[in-house]
Amino acid sequence: MASRKRIPRSAAAPARDVSSEIEAIALHLRQIRAAVALAVAALRFQNSDLDEDIACVLQRSVADRLQDQIDRLAALARRAPSPGRRTGYN
Repeated sequence: MASRKRIPRSAAAPARDVSSEIEAIALHLRQIRAAVALAVAALRFQNSDLDEDIACVLQRSVADRLQDQIDRLAALARRAPSPGRRTGYN
């Protein structure tokens, strides 16, 4: 009788966990984006030329890039198997 190798639990995680993990990452990115938006608003409120430049850099280089990644994660989450969705793999 051949012995079966045990697959570590982390390696054998069900596919439904992938969707949940993607959604958790997207939530954290949205929280970071909100903090950046607050910093941008505060800098713009101060109404200094340099502050406006910094706010613009934060908006374009950080907030906009975060949104791009959130959108990518949302697309992945839609494609990942979830507990209630049937796919060709279930």
